[in-house]
Amino acid sequence: MKVEVEFQDNSAAWVSQMERKLGNGLDRMAQAIRANARMRAPRKTGNLALSGKVKAEGNTRIISFGDGDVRYAATQEVGYRTGANGQRIYYKHYTTPGTGPHYLEQAGEQAVKEGLKKYL
Repeated sequence: MKVEVEFQDNSAAWVSQMERKLGNGLDRMAQAIRANARMRAPRKTGNLALSGKVKAEGNTRIISFGDGDVRYAATQEVGYRTGANGQRIYYKHYTTPGTGPHYLEQAGEQAVKEGLKKYL
């Protein structure tokens, strides 16, 4: 009597499936960050909130705000601009409640706190 055992390696297919699943989860997480940041972004005109974009680079997702028409995105994120004498001039009056500085940072921190598992 003879028994044979064969090892079949399906790890490459499994890894590929997991990479797709994680990539899709990262995409959903990035879109959620962008949507949350859009709600938090100062919106005197609404252009800043509308300028949000998500870009995929390998296993990284980059969420950004601002473009050639919205050059003030970074100063709104930090909440101040630098005056001619180097002094910080803080923004104080936001027209929409719940909006203000650190709109992108806070949205990202919230998503990280919730964890990637939520988006898988």
